[in-house]
Amino acid sequence: MARCARCGNEIPAGSAFCTYCGIPVASGAAAAPGSGAQVPQSGAAAPGFAPNTVPGTGTLPPVPQPAGPADNGGSAPQGQPGSQSQPGKKPPLTPAQRKKRKIIIAIIAAIVVVAIVVGGVAAFLILHGRKNAAAGPAQISDTTDATPKKTQRQSPTQVEGKKAVSEVTMTNFVCNYDTSDWGWDGGAVVSDVMPCANGDASSSSDSDYGSSNQSADDGQYAFGVWTPAMDESKVIYFSALKSGEKMYSDPVVAATYGPNPAVFVIYAVKTKAVGTTPETVHLFAHQVDLKSGELSDRIDLRTEEDNLINLQQDYEFDVLAQSNNRVAIEKSWKTTEKRTVNDDQREVEIGHKQIMGLSGGAKQAETLQTFKDSVSISKDSGGYQSLNTTEVDVDDYHVFDTYVVKDSAYHLYSIDSNKGIVKIPSDYCSPGDTYRCDLQVLYRFGANQYVLNPSESYNGNKLLILDAGTGKTKKVTDLLNINTKDDQYVNFTDFGQFSDGSLYFQWDESSDSKRVFILSRDLKVTEVLDGGRWARLMLNSGEFEGANYLLKQFYVKTTDENIIVDEKGETVGSYTLTPSGDDADDYDHTAVDWIMWRDGSENTVTVTRGQAPGEPAPDSSDGSGSSSGDGSAGDSSSGD
Repeated sequence: MARCARCGNEIPAGSAFCTYCGIPVASGAAAAPGSGAQVPQSGAAAPGFAPNTVPGTGTLPPVPQPAGPADNGGSAPQGQPGSQSQPGKKPPLTPAQRKKRKIIIAIIAAIVVVAIVVGGVAAFLILHGRKNAAAGPAQISDTTDATPKKTQRQSPTQVEGKKAVSEVTMTNFVCNYDTSDWGWDGGAVVSDVMPCANGDASSSSDSDYGSSNQSADDGQYAFGVWTPAMDESKVIYFSALKSGEKMYSDPVVAATYGPNPAVFVIYAVKTKAVGTTPETVHLFAHQVDLKSGELSDRIDLRTEEDNLINLQQDYEFDVLAQSNNRVAIEKSWKTTEKRTVNDDQREVEIGHKQIMGLSGGAKQAETLQTFKDSVSISKDSGGYQSLNTTEVDVDDYHVFDTYVVKDSAYHLYSIDSNKGIVKIPSDYCSPGDTYRCDLQVLYRFGANQYVLNPSESYNGNKLLILDAGTGKTKKVTDLLNINTKDDQYVNFTDFGQFSDGSLYFQWDESSDSKRVFILSRDLKVTEVLDGGRWARLMLNSGEFEGANYLLKQFYVKTTDENIIVDEKGETVGSYTLTPSGDDADDYDHTAVDWIMWRDGSENTVTVTRGQAPGEPAPDSSDGSGSSSGDGSAGDSSSGD
């Protein structure tokens, strides 16, 4: 049996065409096995033909076509015995060949139909997409977004889909007969820390309620906390002691400013004396996870570097100041040094101060600054020597990102930049008289301006505005054009700072003249109403009862009403409750967007966005709780 010269398959005897690939069997087109003709291998291309292709690649095997119509003419079919091939004519197809051709034609037709359908669908989709693009967003299908939607990232304490609150009342709790007492610390509202075992606190105000007889020696505590990132206050429980330790100080809570303050618990412990090893003091902090209520691992404030185990060093610590990023902690202790004076060796007590920084998310504390008392020896004209000590003191004036170091001058430092901002002479208010210039109150009035209230000031009547860039000061009374020459004891009944940084002053000149001023950061003065009007409104029974630092409003008791007056002198409402003034100077008003209200009759503490509890929030409130602290303390650096 012969084989096809193209595909190598066997050709039945008498066939005019290959039954596999359809090539005509011509002279020399088929080769018998063993005749020396090359048999194509599977998958290989025969000479002069394209290789077989994989279905679906768009290339089809060639379809053999007859050179002309088959004409049987009543003769026997081709390939049958006795049939003769006529010159110029193709032999007629066999039944097998006809069947093969029908299959091939059916395949081609199916492929053509599929191609037409696919092309039609593609054309429809393209045309439909162009129409949608031309029609705009209103034509977009409900099931298909034209662009991917952006997903807002939620903060750890933010509930998705929940609107920001504008009023929160602290949840009071009782433990061991102690009742929670709330106040500001940085940008958070916290209660006192009280000895309390986990789960023993109760919201009951019943004086008969008591938990287990918990004491500070057990090292278990509880406190309440709220921040602008929370919709309600929360009670936090923690245990301060580990094996072999005892409490050295009561724990305190400190927080940064900002929309989501970092909250820390700080406390000191002693390691118990073991054998000949005396007790030692150690200071630790924990960051509070406000979502879970858990405390982080201990953050060591590193007392080892300044803690001598053989001395009682009066070790102390205090929360010094806060920024949006850090809480500054002051450590203080004492050591002794020897000095030779008049050929006699003396011991001198040296005070030390070290400022540590706690940052949210950080596992270690940072050492920011270290100070200590300076000792000098002076000699009189007769040669007698005297020992002089200049003590260093570090104070918190509740100013955003600022603390004050006092030695022979006042040095203002920024927590964030860890640099000196400005140096103020200790006799800034009266040359040569440092006693009268003892700094009582400090406000930041802008990037380069500060408000100073010296001890000689009688209720603020000698307030000064300091330009940190030039070192020059201006009297507030001069800026307000107030005459103090006739009576130096005339004073401000109240003064303070609004959240936008401007200052307000209520001046009690006489029973016939009471005045209200607002001083902006650009030193522009606005007088609210006039002295005569205020005097008539209040007469003998009225008084100023407070101010709202967020809304720039004043609460005034007149002869017949309790009215709220805005910065333009217009009456905007009445009141039954005024903002809390108990701790108004314990935090920076320019760094918070909330205000506290205390209702003694209800024993409640509430914070709002400016409105009185139960009233609608002001329109300007965006509910973000973002800090307005400008962080400009480090903008000017005059050295220290």
